[in-house]
Amino acid sequence: DESQHPRVPAGSGDPSGEFTSTFTKDDEKNMWQWFEPSGNSAYSKKFTESIDATLDKLPKFSGTAWRGLELYGDQSVQGMAGLRPGATFSWTRDERFTRFPGGNVPFSKSRDMAESFTNYIGESGIKKILIEASLKTAADAHRYAERIKAYVAPQQEVVSRGTSRFVIKSVRELNGVTHVKVEEL
Repeated sequence: DESQHPRVPAGSGDPSGEFTSTFTKDDEKNMWQWFEPSGNSAYSKKFTESIDATLDKLPKFSGTAWRGLELYGDQSVQGMAGLRPGATFSWTRDERFTRFPGGNVPFSKSRDMAESFTNYIGESGIKKILIEASLKTAADAHRYAERIKAYVAPQQEVVSRGTSRFVIKSVRELNGVTHVKVEEL
């Protein structure tokens, strides 16, 4: 429905944050499916390949972004996730952190937004993690969401690419939340 999903003028991203004429209607559909995944189609091989191509067209983001998440289980966070300074990882290899297509992982430019995902009062055994990431090659989905006035725009989402590797810089506990600083290599 056009009223729910207004079209953005054709355009794709470049490092300056501008859109060019190569952003297609298929790219628009991919972005809506990314923002509103439904069923197993969001995780199909075809969608994974097409969202990667679409993310390549978005403006680039380089800077600090955050991700709040919860892990379930009775092991320590450090034991479950191998969170130790100096360790390297990629999202595609560690499904405890993501099940997003191609290992592409959403972060927020807003620390407050990410922290909201760790503020739920939950059952025992939930490990709350706030990741602060220094990103170098993320796609700025927020710019697209703002442009089309999507309801997800306040999330200020940027997408770390599944091909990225990270190093853990520090891990510390504060008020029941494990704070992890990572840097994209």
